[in-house]
Amino acid sequence: IFSPPTNVYETPDSFVILIEIPGVSKSELKVEVHGNSIVVRGTRKDPVCSGDTVFHNLEIHFGKFEKIIHINAGFDRENIKVTYHQGFLRIDIPKKVKRIVEIDIGE
Repeated sequence: IFSPPTNVYETPDSFVILIEIPGVSKSELKVEVHGNSIVVRGTRKDPVCSGDTVFHNLEIHFGKFEKIIHINAGFDRENIKVTYHQGFLRIDIPKKVKRIVEIDIGE
């Protein structure tokens, strides 16, 4: 299992997770919400390796990967948007809107 490079940042309206995973097909990706965590799993298949391959330098990781990103604030689980383009998986997580509720005072 390897851990792909990941950026996590916040905008005024959302949290954004950007994961660099070129060479992974969309069908090999899975994104789930577990409590306050976003879990990303997938597999990058090696297009070259065979039984008689001899490597001289190996920097690109292949196989299964998993990223667990904890979000320590309220977020809208129903409207998470996930896109995958040019080797980058982007997860946009809307923040929960804080509402002020006015409560009537009884007699």
